[in-house]
Amino acid sequence: MSGVKRLLRSARECLGRREYRDALQHCKEALAEDKGCYEAYIYVGKAAFHLQEHAQAEAAYRRAADLDPRNPLAWQGLAELATETGSWASVAECYSRLLQLAESAPPEDPLRGRRATFLRRHAEAAARSGQLAEAEAAWRALSEEAAEALAAAEAKAGGAEAAAGAGGAAVAEAEAELVECLCRLADVQLAADANEIEVRVAARMQEEAAAGAATPEQAAALEAAVRSAVEGEWAEEALELDADHASATLRRIIALRPPCPPFAPYYEAFLRRLRKYIQAAPPGSMDRHSRRAVLLAAAKATMEGRCGPCVGGCCAPYPYEAALAMLELENEVVGAEDPSLDPSTAPALEPPQLPLLLADCGRISAHLSHSFPWSPTAQLHNALSLRRRAITHGFDAAAAAAGAAPVTKLLLSSLSRGGRGVAGWLAACELLLEEGAAEAALDAAKEGLKYVAARDLLGKERLSGAGLLLRLRAGQALLRLRKLDEAQLLLEGLAHGVSEGHVASGELAGVPPTSVSQEARRALAHVAAARGDLPAARQHFEEMVGGALMGRSAAHIEAWAAGELGMVLLKKGASPEGARYHLQAALTALQPALAAAVAAAPCASATSVATLQREAATYHLHLALALWARGGGSLPRTHPPAALGGGAAVTTTSTDGGAAGAVAEGPTAEPFRSECRQHLLAAAGVAGPLQAAAFTWLGHWYARAADPPDGAKAQRCYQRALALDPTQAEAGEALVGALVAAGRSDTARQLCEEMQARASALPAPASAAAIAPSPYLVYPGLLPASGAAAEGGGSAGGGWAQRALARLLRDGGSHSEAVATYQSAIRRSPDDAELWEGLAASYQALGRHTAALKVEEELEAAGAGAGAAKGAGSGAHGPVPVQERGAFQAVVEGEEGAGMAGGAGGGGESGVESAEGVRARQAAAEEPFGPQAAL
Repeated sequence: MSGVKRLLRSARECLGRREYRDALQHCKEALAEDKGCYEAYIYVGKAAFHLQEHAQAEAAYRRAADLDPRNPLAWQGLAELATETGSWASVAECYSRLLQLAESAPPEDPLRGRRATFLRRHAEAAARSGQLAEAEAAWRALSEEAAEALAAAEAKAGGAEAAAGAGGAAVAEAEAELVECLCRLADVQLAADANEIEVRVAARMQEEAAAGAATPEQAAALEAAVRSAVEGEWAEEALELDADHASATLRRIIALRPPCPPFAPYYEAFLRRLRKYIQAAPPGSMDRHSRRAVLLAAAKATMEGRCGPCVGGCCAPYPYEAALAMLELENEVVGAEDPSLDPSTAPALEPPQLPLLLADCGRISAHLSHSFPWSPTAQLHNALSLRRRAITHGFDAAAAAAGAAPVTKLLLSSLSRGGRGVAGWLAACELLLEEGAAEAALDAAKEGLKYVAARDLLGKERLSGAGLLLRLRAGQALLRLRKLDEAQLLLEGLAHGVSEGHVASGELAGVPPTSVSQEARRALAHVAAARGDLPAARQHFEEMVGGALMGRSAAHIEAWAAGELGMVLLKKGASPEGARYHLQAALTALQPALAAAVAAAPCASATSVATLQREAATYHLHLALALWARGGGSLPRTHPPAALGGGAAVTTTSTDGGAAGAVAEGPTAEPFRSECRQHLLAAAGVAGPLQAAAFTWLGHWYARAADPPDGAKAQRCYQRALALDPTQAEAGEALVGALVAAGRSDTARQLCEEMQARASALPAPASAAAIAPSPYLVYPGLLPASGAAAEGGGSAGGGWAQRALARLLRDGGSHSEAVATYQSAIRRSPDDAELWEGLAASYQALGRHTAALKVEEELEAAGAGAGAAKGAGSGAHGPVPVQERGAFQAVVEGEEGAGMAGGAGGGGESGVESAEGVRARQAAAEEPFGPQAAL
């Protein structure tokens, strides 16, 4: 036995010197003499552990534990070894045995004093190994002991003066220990709840999978719905059975520590659980409202960093996001400010300027932006604030040029980065429609509707008003894209499925209260007008206006109903007097709203004011046209085109002096003549897409209705119209005609060249078309070329300038240049008969009879006729007269040897293409883009 002791002493000394191989050898020699030596197995385990021979170490410790189960050394060695290898289940088992030994040890035994250490390590190991029930029990016991220690320390510290000294340090230490134990307990409880929910979801998904196969997309949607249902059931069960143990722990943490970085996750977890409890309550119930008020109060306290007497700072954006999400809901405290969000001061007697819920959201989003400027939700609400400010205040001078584009960019960026809020999608849809990006607006409306459906499905959170507005904007986007069948189907559901008195509001997105049913019926009228069915459009408007006059309308009829009815009547040409009546009624109804908006807006550039002013200008211009016709003047009318092979309808009128599109005569009867001028001046004073047309018609008035005519003022009006819009054909033709009549043909040519260059360089004015009234209701020829193209499907640009330039070149004797210009114009408009006739006349003047004959044959084959077009130049330099065609044919036949050979051999005559060839080449060039891309 003395030899064994000597060997053990040598092994212990070798372990101290880190000579683990020698220690292992001494232990083996000792075990050879005494196979039941406990210490030898312990030393073997330590030496093998340091030599990374874990299997040998575990075997040695296990053998020692079998020899003496009540000795803690073997269990401590096994715990150390299992910790090194990551076998947390074994670690938990070892510390469980050590805990039993410590609890059974007498009070004077040092092992008894290590009980708390063993309990903590057992809790940590059990949590890591997934033994959450054991871990929760251990941490709960530690928390109770820490709470008792804190109470004892507070009692020992006594008063506040004693607490400020050594006793205060002891209290702070005991409190920190309690908070640490509570945090670990909360971690385990939250993990246990998450595991329980996952088990339920997996079981429910297995049941659904057994019921029938589904695609991956359907499975993903089904999983989200199942998870939401399971979470709602779990939250309701936890409330009914009082089994939500985690919330009590979270409350204790929140009462002891502010939401600073180590404890912010527990605040967030507590708020998320409160949201789950809200979703478990029936929608619209008082129980749901009470839970919502609790969440808002807790979110407010978290945002302010308050926890009892302690004040810290909020270090997470979720409390702000949760409060904003609750305030976004409808039918929950409609039209009232939540008391938990009021400032501490007494409320003012005067009502605030903004809606109360909007004011709450503004304050919360401002704090969120200052605290977490990188948050997508903060950037989303920044963009919404900028949008609302633009509506009420307008843009500053520095930002006026860029307009709303930066706001749209910020809004879309925040939404793509995870910003949450239906107001964001609604505002994005509105802004994109204003910019003319109908396809992107439709996508935004779809994403917004998905978000609304998800909140309704997953949390029973109803956003019905926002959903209706998004569907309405989707229908308007489909109308802009000319997907008329889809638009009609969507809008009919809104027009007939929503009560007329239902008003949806989107103040956060800058959308005023809107009667969804009326707006849907308005859009249906636009769809009918887009199809060319003006009687159907008239019927829609007359139903609204007539219902209001008969007292059958459940909601106030806006001014646009009468105004757009007047526009339809004017465009249809059926009743100028009826158009005048309804347009005057619209202006009368619009004046109070416009005056109130001007008085409320800090500056005239506010978007709300500008929108109403453009609407009023539209009615002023159309009313001026109605008065023009009512006073005896003639208006241009649409009729089947003088074109080759058909085409879009064009606007023509009788001619005077060769000016295409000029008005034959102005109004003479009073008071219509003077009233017409007043309304034209009112329309010309408002910037917008119809301002150029207003100046054009004002020029017509000075040229043809003034007594006496004032040519100088008329020319200045035409010049202003062309400066605003170089595609204004009527102003351009009238100004060119005036310059030619004054003997300034060179100036007229320069004007045409300049307008052609400007029209070619103009970008696609999508925003102008977006803020304009519906192009399907506006009288033909008033909108810029982009709006006209949207209505008739034609191409935009300065075709009038090219046509007038070709005519001037032909009249001036520059027939070769005229041929080139005519050919270029024909490539732009291959169905224009006037261009082909002018080309034939130019070929005839050059003596290129074969080419001229081919053009005439093309005209006759298309059935255009000599007098089909009544445009510019068709009087003096039109097609070859019928009585002269025989002589012309004889001349061509007489030159058959030279002329026909030249035509076949690639001479000048061979350069003319047929209309079908030009149309085919143009269609091939435009085919990759297609009509949808053009829109």
